[in-house]
This record gives sequence, structure tokens and C-alpha cells, in this order.
Amino acid sequence: MEIKIRKFRKSDSKICSRIIYDCVAVAKKLNQKEKEFLRNFYFSENIVKLSKKSDFFVAEKNRKIIGMGRLEKRKIATLYISPGEQRKRIGTLIINYVIKKAQKKNIKKVELEALLQSIGFYQKQGFKKIKILRKPIRCYKMEKFI
Repeated sequence: MEIKIRKFRKSDSKICSRIIYDCVAVAKKLNQKEKEFLRNFYFSENIVKLSKKSDFFVAEKNRKIIGMGRLEKRKIATLYISPGEQRKRIGTLIINYVIKKAQKKNIKKVELEALLQSIGFYQKQGFKKIKILRKPIRCYKMEKFI
């Protein structure tokens, strides 16, 4: 099963929003307020706005979007994989793809804000915890020199 990563298109926004909603719904370490914040932030029209100010990519399997990653300046600002497709190395593929894009822009360090349940994944990708952030969502600021 080949995974293809391509540039986000405006027509992808609804399925990307759905994937994020599905991820938020099953996230065990988010409280109700945090889940609500994410659902209110990642509605499809806002995803289109975000795509205009960043490098946004989707991962497809059999022409179906199963995940996404977004680089905004030197920050990995979005990374979500459909719950049924998690733990299949798709997140790693997207992270590596986004990091290569950052390197082409001569970026030496990428940062991200990891939700609590994602910290282990990012540590396996070589990211280091910098500090905990508490608003609007509890997460860790992490970084990786590339």
C-alpha cells in the first residue's frame, strides 16, 4: 500500500477537518474544553485560510486522504493522522517530508507544540521538550535541529 504525499488543495479542507475532529474525539488526554477549542479552530474554512500562509501537505492511500502536515515558517503547526491509520508510520513519513521542505528553505531548527498524547511520538522523531504550555491547550513546546 503506497502512501503519496502531495500539496493540500482547497477541496481537501472538509476531509482534513473531519480527520482532525475524529482525532480529537478519541484523544484521551484532552479535556472537554481543549477538544472544543480544537474543533472550533479546525473547521474547513479556517483550514483553507491556514493553507494560504503555510506549506500544507496531505497523505493519501488509495487516493483517500488519511493524514496531513503543515509547516508555517519554522513550526510544524499541524500533524494529524486518521485514527484508523495511526501507528502505521504515516506520521513519520509526513514529519520527514515536512522536515525536508524546511531544510530546502534553509531552516536549521523546527518547533512544534505537541499534545500530551503525542509527546512520545515526537521524541521518537528526535524532538526535545523545551517547556510545557497551558493555554489554550496543555501541550509541550518541542524542537529539533535539522
